[in-house]
Amino acid sequence: MTLNLHLSALENIKKVADIVPALVGFVNPSALNQ
Repeated sequence: MTLNLHLSALENIKKVADIVPALVGFVNPSALNQ
């Protein structure tokens, strides 16, 4: 049970990690050029 919660948390972290750079690039494109 605990393992399933950890796995789902890791999946959510991966999704957020994929979304955040896209949001940053959309709001401030110059940040990706550094």
